[in-house]
Amino acid sequence: MKKGCLLLCVLISCAGCSDALLTEMDRLAADPEVVPPRVESFQQELTVSVSWEEDEAADEYVLRRAEDSAGVLSYEILYRGSETHYRDTDVEDEGRYLYTLAKKKGNREFGPSSPVLGVGNDCIGDIWEPNNTKEQAAGLEHELAANSFYYEDAVTHSTVQDTDWYKITIPPRCSASIVVIQSDPIPSQNSSHLSYLVEGTGPAETIASGVLYPLENTGLTTASFLFCIRPRAEECREELTLSGGAVVKYSLRISRIDFL
Repeated sequence: MKKGCLLLCVLISCAGCSDALLTEMDRLAADPEVVPPRVESFQQELTVSVSWEEDEAADEYVLRRAEDSAGVLSYEILYRGSETHYRDTDVEDEGRYLYTLAKKKGNREFGPSSPVLGVGNDCIGDIWEPNNTKEQAAGLEHELAANSFYYEDAVTHSTVQDTDWYKITIPPRCSASIVVIQSDPIPSQNSSHLSYLVEGTGPAETIASGVLYPLENTGLTTASFLFCIRPRAEECREELTLSGGAVVKYSLRISRIDFL
């Protein structure tokens, strides 16, 4: 009886060792997957946060960075190790940087990945963030001060941009007029850096700073409306390189509510 139990324990132990051995063999046989890192800007002042998923087939990760330029890019190693995140604080205000991720396995390097744009800035997202989707829309009940941004790199023309969604509740048979004031950069007389789009309509309309934009509730019950404000690429980037960008500061409020 004791011999039978001992044999069973040995078999179970060997089975466990076999599973672990097979898992390690699978890891050694697999090549690391080359994928771009996640890059987040405007979360902290003068900081770009870079992260990536753990890859069991990789021994270590190599994060490289180049300053965005219309010329030849010069990548330098920013981080090399086993961590899956990196906070880049060596950035300048409005500096644009391209990040790539490679993975090492033994003496072989897999990658680099395609580049991802990050932007350093001494401005962070406004207090209404995250309101980048309709589901996250901020309620417009009083005057709000906000900012939005658009940046584009000169190589891949990928973007870092912010779209601000808002929700307004309007009584039945009433019209609410919204006014948006762009404060920085100072807009020209005929145009601004911002556009305005009501859900279910289109195309987006260029905002004229200080002009009233009405929303009508023709129904017999109170209704909610969604709209977004976002930067206009053609106003934010440089015409020659189609790159660059800007942070746009603005305020918005309900100017008046009228009966229909």
